[in-house]
Amino acid sequence: MATPGRAVIVGGGMAGLCAAAAVHQAFDEVVVLEKDPISAETTFRKGVPQGAHLHSLLVGAQLMLEKLFPGLRAELIAAGAVELRAGLDQQVYEADSWMPERDLGYTILAQSRGMLEREVRRRVHELPGVRFVPGAKVTDVATVDLGRAGISFAAGGASEGLVADVLIDATGVSGAIVKFLGCEIPQDEVASGVSYVSGMLRKPAGLARRPENILIVPQPSQSRGGALLDIEDGRWVVSLHGRRGTKPPLELAAWRDFAKSLPDTRIWERVKDAELIGEKLTPFNKPVSTFRRFDRTSGIPPFYFPIGDVITSVNPIFGQGMAVVAGHAHALKAAFEGPAELRARRYLDEACAWSERAWRRAYAYDRTFQPGIGEAAAAALGALARSRLDGVRNDAALHRAMFVESQMLPSWAAS
Repeated sequence: MATPGRAVIVGGGMAGLCAAAAVHQAFDEVVVLEKDPISAETTFRKGVPQGAHLHSLLVGAQLMLEKLFPGLRAELIAAGAVELRAGLDQQVYEADSWMPERDLGYTILAQSRGMLEREVRRRVHELPGVRFVPGAKVTDVATVDLGRAGISFAAGGASEGLVADVLIDATGVSGAIVKFLGCEIPQDEVASGVSYVSGMLRKPAGLARRPENILIVPQPSQSRGGALLDIEDGRWVVSLHGRRGTKPPLELAAWRDFAKSLPDTRIWERVKDAELIGEKLTPFNKPVSTFRRFDRTSGIPPFYFPIGDVITSVNPIFGQGMAVVAGHAHALKAAFEGPAELRARRYLDEACAWSERAWRRAYAYDRTFQPGIGEAAAAALGALARSRLDGVRNDAALHRAMFVESQMLPSWAAS
């Protein structure tokens, strides 16, 4: 049951939307400040620079989003999201070989970022007590009476202000609100050094009925990889990426040639004749992955709750981003169902512990590409990857266990 009070969420992307679902029952009013123009039907926002790239939902992300928005999975499928059978429709090339084709008993969902956000936003618009303020840019945050947050923002050419009992920071990796807090946040970093160029392609008629997700994962001795993902409306999103200064080209013919140069040509075989939708390819760079250690920080105002990329922003190759956001939202919901005096510390500790799961995997992978790793170390890592693949090829139970481990399952869903 709602208690008197107001929560303000800065950022209307997936993190902000999930936060609204997590806390709306705890407040009379939840205000979402979003700097982009938005409506319930918005599918593209300037504030989502990675919006043109791949967005699938791991099993863990599906389960946690479904708890926040009951019926969402069916709604996404009805809107065109593609169900991909793990081990069959997903094709993974790693350690110079393809993972075996085997039904692992799970499905992931694939869709464009715009469609996913639109469907979630529709649900949030229906929540009682939640209102959106589009075109709002926060200009200051200060502690005011009774330890609440005084938030100044510009919207529609005018300066406005709100006082909030709770401020949820969903501004993304920039952490735009952090600078107003007046405290130092320790930060872990690892160089990702990844450059992506993505295109939206029309699936050829001969492949229209075949759902696919192809992932070519580069090893430390390689600098090129790529991924192809089926999404709604008979389209593929295809991202090619380079490391160690290798950058995929922005010109279509050269981009297709880059696909042909990957460790395997399976993606190139799909894209070489496929029609590009739109006029151009879209670049995106991820030079550094970051983890703001709010769990190691004191002096944070008790009204402040960061979520999503504000806490952890990792190399997207493993598709963990939406699962991280959903996990943070569940930690937020649990915190606001508990004692008020323990709320902030409990949330920051649990959110960072959830982030740690994604961080460990992405950090370990990115570290293998760091300068100075040496040929011997690269060879040893390659041999370890091949040994793991041999184990998976010969043991269906191991294959399934490795898949499940990668899916960011919450503790209440782990088998």
